[in-house]
Amino acid sequence: MKSILLLNKVFILSLKYDNFYQSIRLTIYAKGRKLCNKLDFCI
Repeated sequence: MKSILLLNKVFILSLKYDNFYQSIRLTIYAKGRKLCNKLDFCI
């Protein structure tokens, strides 16, 4: 029973981390887009 709870915790933590990582990537991407719009060399 304990191992199932532990797996659950790890799963939830990895989901949270994934969301966190995703939002950071989106933020960096959005800033990059704004910057390249200013400089006029979008990929």
